[in-house]
Amino acid sequence: MRSNIQTYQYPTTVNWNEKNLGLGVGPVFQAEAGRAYPIEILLSEVPGGLFCAALHIQEENVNYEKASTGSPILPLFRFDRSLPAETREDNAPPYDPNGPVWRLVKDSAVKPGI
Repeated sequence: MRSNIQTYQYPTTVNWNEKNLGLGVGPVFQAEAGRAYPIEILLSEVPGGLFCAALHIQEENVNYEKASTGSPILPLFRFDRSLPAETREDNAPPYDPNGPVWRLVKDSAVKPGI
């Protein structure tokens, strides 16, 4: 299976590595402190009994700690300081717990999705 999408593989994401070539890397975007940005997050499921979801954020030109696979250990994209419960289950990518916390701004012009 070949893909034009860059992916990161981790020792703790065996199913993702085998079925999806790892965790997909999204396009680069710019964000400026104090500005509001609309965001859409798409979740998809591929038939076959595997569903996992993780959203990390990577800042360009930052030297992140690396997993044994060479992939960067990125911070979670999050709106508060809480972190997921620790697990040793598969499909739990490592993350940097010291990453930024984004502020959620309510916007009446934004409509919920389907």
